[in-house]
Amino acid sequence: MDNTEYDFGFSLQEDIPLESVDDTRAQRMFDSIVPLLDQLLLDADTKPVINWPNRSEKILAFKQKLLGILMYNETLAK
Repeated sequence: MDNTEYDFGFSLQEDIPLESVDDTRAQRMFDSIVPLLDQLLLDADTKPVINWPNRSEKILAFKQKLLGILMYNETLAK
């Protein structure tokens, strides 16, 4: 079997140190999600029902914010 048959056009390179990888988006995602989880945990054992008015539009806005962070789109991320 000829190995050139499976040449996909990429080449190997040196490992990139983790310090050089931009983890700003991951931190911003974490910082956005943790407050939501913290709020959901408040009184979770004593009040199992969540009263969440306008839930659909708030969830959609939050999804847009996360999408903006992932895409480096500052307009969506606000």
